[in-house]
Amino acid sequence: MTSTQFFKIDGGGGDQNFFGQQILLRRVDEGWFPKEIPGRGPALLLQVVGGKFANDFVGVTSRIVTPLEEQLHSGGASVVVHRMSNPGPSFDPNRDADAIGMSFIEVVSRD
Repeated sequence: MTSTQFFKIDGGGGDQNFFGQQILLRRVDEGWFPKEIPGRGPALLLQVVGGKFANDFVGVTSRIVTPLEEQLHSGGASVVVHRMSNPGPSFDPNRDADAIGMSFIEVVSRD
């Protein structure tokens, strides 16, 4: 059985159209996503659960020197949020991962 990890974003600096409400996200693994955003380093792919941006994909990269996975073991991470403007097989991380702001993601469950 595969576990699903959920996160919460509650505000952030940047695009207030996105960060202006609490957002629930789930960690996903899609073959088209390279698990890295050039110039930003290792990235997680998350999908918005419900609300205005339901089913949209975002990538998150560490905002600080501490690796993302290491931060998440403490319950959350300081991140740069990237909207995926072209999710799918033709995704190009150099062109289709648009940084929209910074936030803190909180781990809310590991099913």
